[in-house]
Amino acid sequence: MPKRITRKHTATYVYRDKAGEKVVKKLRYSVVDSATGEESKDFRVWNRPDPEDKPNYWEPSVGAYGGQLLYRLPQLLEAKARGEDLFWCEGEKDARTAYKAWGIATTTHHQGGAGARFSQAEWFAGSSGVIWIVFDRDATGMQLADHHVRLLRKWDIPRSRIGLLFPAVTDDHADLTDHIEAGWGLDDLRELPHKELRHIIDRIGPLPRGRHKSGRWGSGGTAR
Repeated sequence: MPKRITRKHTATYVYRDKAGEKVVKKLRYSVVDSATGEESKDFRVWNRPDPEDKPNYWEPSVGAYGGQLLYRLPQLLEAKARGEDLFWCEGEKDARTAYKAWGIATTTHHQGGAGARFSQAEWFAGSSGVIWIVFDRDATGMQLADHHVRLLRKWDIPRSRIGLLFPAVTDDHADLTDHIEAGWGLDDLRELPHKELRHIIDRIGPLPRGRHKSGRWGSGGTAR
């Protein structure tokens, strides 16, 4: 009997520490249910617990790096030192796509819809450029944006240097990759005023407690 569920590896996202050492890799899979045709995403995360003495040894989970890393961290720090604008995207695919399309300083957190931690947001502290939070066109995207604004504010980043952007594509759940693939440019992203985001969060509620506290990834998991 043929398998009902098929998995296909579609991307590998490498996380490096500030020195450029590979310490975490996140594998993305396309999962298809042949009975229904429904397609979803799945992820597997591996870490190198001892890069110096055991450079070829990887173990499942994000390990001790969970609260430390952002995607494309060395490039982010270089752009920050130059005073460039920084773009905090919702997912590695969006961060990679936007960098390739526009050459901008993009990053993301590994926890997907669970949101980043306070310690991860510290990498933005001291930035002199605008930090643009780019979120998906859905409730989770707005909750994540609100959560990340709060984290940045705790690191004394003024609200005037935190911007909120979302795709011009009007489909539900549209993301930055959809925006780019539809032919829209960087200047076509829609900006959301902070006051409007606060009104929306008052209505739909903030990111649920607990989702952004653990930020844990085992050998598997799902995320946006």
